Amino acid sequence: KEFSDYTGNRAITDVEMKDNNPYNTYLVQVPVGPICNPSIEAIEAAINPNDTNNLFFLSDVTGKTYFFESYNEQQSKKQELIKAGKWN
Repeated sequence: KEFSDYTGNRAITDVEMKDNNPYNTYLVQVPVGPICNPSIEAIEAAINPNDTNNLFFLSDVTGKTYFFESYNEQQSKKQELIKAGKWN
């Protein structure tokens, strides 16, 4: 059985899910060390977010990210990207 990864570019295989290592969260509940290491810029952005009304976003297949103030704007862009072949 395969599961799509968050990018949609490939699938996680049975071999990867069964890999016996202390960071494999399919096998262990708590890894032995950090599995995510945010940059200082990411931490500062979380502590001091920009003043914006953009509560919605999406990214196309090229990695370009779009920001929107409303769900309807986001969904409209998604349909546009689907028609242009830029959405997975």
